[in-house]
Amino acid sequence: IQMMGARLPTALHEPSAAFDGKQIWVFGGLTNLGTMSNQVLKYDPATDVLSVSSTILPFGRQASSAVWTGQYVFIFGGRSTTSILVDQIVRFDPNSGQMAVMNSVLPTRRYNMGAIWDGQHIYLFGGFDYTKVAQILRYDPASDTLVSESSPLPSARESPDAVFDGVRAIILGGSTSIFLNEIVTFDPVTKQVATLATTLPYGAWGAAPVFVAGNAYLIGGQDGFGSTAINSVSRFSSSTNTVLQLPIALPHRHHGRGTASTATHGYVFGGYDWVTGGFYDTILRFSP
Repeated sequence: IQMMGARLPTALHEPSAAFDGKQIWVFGGLTNLGTMSNQVLKYDPATDVLSVSSTILPFGRQASSAVWTGQYVFIFGGRSTTSILVDQIVRFDPNSGQMAVMNSVLPTRRYNMGAIWDGQHIYLFGGFDYTKVAQILRYDPASDTLVSESSPLPSARESPDAVFDGVRAIILGGSTSIFLNEIVTFDPVTKQVATLATTLPYGAWGAAPVFVAGNAYLIGGQDGFGSTAINSVSRFSSSTNTVLQLPIALPHRHHGRGTASTATHGYVFGGYDWVTGGFYDTILRFSP
């Protein structure tokens, strides 16, 4: 884990982020002043340079889910205040800088969803809509249509982390009435949902998920409300369905999922420490 030289313009908790093949785009987040950012930030991982885009979100939001499709970034849901949730779907074009609000909306206002792109559709997992959600949603960017899959998650959960290994979605942790150490898979072709026998070394909520070189990594997170913030990294091998807690310590305890994966590294933007109440303006780079 390396702390990069670039810093966010303000400390942020739970922005969303997506890598377009060249730049990482960072959207919104809760600031250390208690306001919701509407900023769009551009980070160049090759030069460690961060700039503020002239494009802004329709309004500030925290804990949305951002997914790159190869042409656009789509941003789903979030919350615009600590009590008002968002059902909006927004499309961002990195080439033109244009931001467009789509006609489709989420079935309910919600935030803290896991999200992946399988090459054809975006899938959204769980979340919170004033209660915890078990739905798996499928969004078609070409037709701007959203449907709920017939097979839900094994239980309703907030803040599950999700990555795509090229064949299946890997859904890790989240919170129900407890923090889950569960690992669930979803096959976009067969629609099969399965719970693996393998578990995480701890119940994880709000970890930063990245997928690099065939492995999923959970960076930080929390395994108890206001009690224990995690400062380690766990690896899930997609090929063997095994988990290993790595002997790596983060520069600081971290909660928040503002993450993006390149071919070689994972990047974590901002974050929050539930123990100290500290917000971060840092950019962390994880090298497997």
